[in-house]
Amino acid sequence: TVTLVNGEFTDKISVLDRGLHYGDGVFETIRTHQRQLLFQQEHLDRLQQGAKHLSISVSDQFLALLQRDIQKLWQKHVFDIGMLKIILTRDGHGRGYCPSNLTDTPNRILIYQQYAPNLNHEIQGVTIGFASKKISSNPELAGIKHLNRLEQVIASIELQKQHHCQELLLFDEKDFLIEGTCSNVFLYHNQMLLTPDLVDHGIKGIIRQSIIQGAKKLGIPCYEANIAKSILKQADGLFLCNSLRGIWPVVKLEKAYPILPEVKQLQIYLKSIQDDASC
Repeated sequence: TVTLVNGEFTDKISVLDRGLHYGDGVFETIRTHQRQLLFQQEHLDRLQQGAKHLSISVSDQFLALLQRDIQKLWQKHVFDIGMLKIILTRDGHGRGYCPSNLTDTPNRILIYQQYAPNLNHEIQGVTIGFASKKISSNPELAGIKHLNRLEQVIASIELQKQHHCQELLLFDEKDFLIEGTCSNVFLYHNQMLLTPDLVDHGIKGIIRQSIIQGAKKLGIPCYEANIAKSILKQADGLFLCNSLRGIWPVVKLEKAYPILPEVKQLQIYLKSIQDDASC
């Protein structure tokens, strides 16, 4: 693991940092393949949008510093396959929830690690279950990759105790499907793809958006919708996705599911645009 904090090779940051005290910041996790950041611009755009929503100052000068940090890391410490996590935390050490200065330049934290995707899960599929934890409705923070992830932490601890499962699905207070502990969800039902409407909850993943676009190009109808648990039981197939894993077909959730040809088509499509990004 290699870490950069504000352009320096270190893993130390002030104990007064607002990211530590309040989760006052945003992050992105980006997969690397053949020494390239996959979907780099999409991730950086979402990082900037999240910071702007939280009134964290991200200037053009700051983005230039961030790019310089990435290049500095790349010059010495890049693996063929890995993952880069970028964290921005609001600077300012004043006491209380309200930031002392909204124009302060945020702290930049970069963490780079080797990462190998699980090809068995990608090819053979996974078994998943239902989390007991409900996702809270919060339209103000929906879609933002902020640092407050305690609901996902609680659900991930539950997942760790269910040794037969590789992921758990989370629902909201109305029992509509939202996401996995760290993944977006798609299901194939009545000859169309459905994925949860994430207006009030969850994260609109970069791979989720690529799949929506890919389905359109492949002629597969795809819609965002409120999905009840009963629809899952009727579905012809399910799959999960995120930026590190790609697409994981689901082969069991209370009942067995086949790996549909449409899922394989989308896996091939996703791999093709990743290979194009690596050229």
